[in-house]
Amino acid sequence: MNRDWTLPKAILRRELIGYFSSPTGYVFITLFVFLSAVAAFWRDQFFMNNLANLDPLNEFIPYLLVVFIPAITMSAWADERRNGTDELLLTSGVSSGQIVAAKFLVTYGFVFLMMAVSFVYPAGAIARGGIGLDHLFSVFLGLFLLGVGIASIGLVCSALTRSQVLAAATTVGFAYLFYDFGWAHGFLGPHAAGFFDNGRVAGAD
Repeated sequence: MNRDWTLPKAILRRELIGYFSSPTGYVFITLFVFLSAVAAFWRDQFFMNNLANLDPLNEFIPYLLVVFIPAITMSAWADERRNGTDELLLTSGVSSGQIVAAKFLVTYGFVFLMMAVSFVYPAGAIARGGIGLDHLFSVFLGLFLLGVGIASIGLVCSALTRSQVLAAATTVGFAYLFYDFGWAHGFLGPHAAGFFDNGRVAGAD
């Protein structure tokens, strides 16, 4: 059986409007950009010995993503179920696969936009110094993929409840659980916990 996986423009437009039809999307992007800029430049070690030190970005932005992205994805499906518009979507002649794909694609696009704008200031500072753009791209790619992972969790959690608050709280919990395996030290041996927490055996050089 052939399946049509092309995404109707009307569905994509509907999902985009959901993010930008109210000030919420713009407020989230502005606040995220401000906080990520603070994280990058607040401490003096952004430039150390004429080299770009991106440790502040790697240290703080993941936690911003753990908080911001669940707030973005919490209404993706929960609102549909609460308002009954999910039934309208399913009877609109568009396949459920297309609807799901559109929600994921637009959400990933929103995360990319949020991340891209937040990296304008670090990129500008580094480019002006003529150093570290390849390193910056690697950091951006890693954080973007982390954001995509959290967004995926958020969309699944939103699909399982009518409550935006419950969807957001569940996403934060799972995202933090998978991002920071420090909690594993209390349940696993030091070697196993070190493997999950640091990507290597604890205590190894």
